[in-house]
Amino acid sequence: LDLARRAEAGIRAGDARTWIPTLEAEQANLRAAIAWHLARGRAEATLQLCNALWWYWRLRGSWLEAIRWLEAAIAMSDPAAAPSKPLAVAWLYLGNSIFDDQLRAQACYEESLRLFEALGDVGGIAVVIGSLAMLADVMGDYDRGKALVQRSL
Repeated sequence: LDLARRAEAGIRAGDARTWIPTLEAEQANLRAAIAWHLARGRAEATLQLCNALWWYWRLRGSWLEAIRWLEAAIAMSDPAAAPSKPLAVAWLYLGNSIFDDQLRAQACYEESLRLFEALGDVGGIAVVIGSLAMLADVMGDYDRGKALVQRSL
């Protein structure tokens, strides 16, 4: 988890050229760590690891791997005891949107919104509502998109 978090920070800071090869070299170990946490029912640890690896998966185009791990971690987590779940659900939305599964993407973002609201995370709520508004626009539901934009302000 420490390596994945350091890599996430490095990638987001613009140092992907250093961190992507590092994570590629550790890919088998990272997959084993995710599988190990899943097998032991350690939802929060799995979610944290998946969240930290999101940018790596995204930059490598490993959408299906990201979706597979995120879905497994989300399915086993208890919303009340998994503070990392709202972000994981939001990442799952992005993964699904790549494959043009707009209804699945919408369901993921609505779940993420519900979880951020339960946590009282105002920043997370605003980001997800804004994203739902963009998705409504893509889906041609302009009235809903406008209402969501107004709500996010």
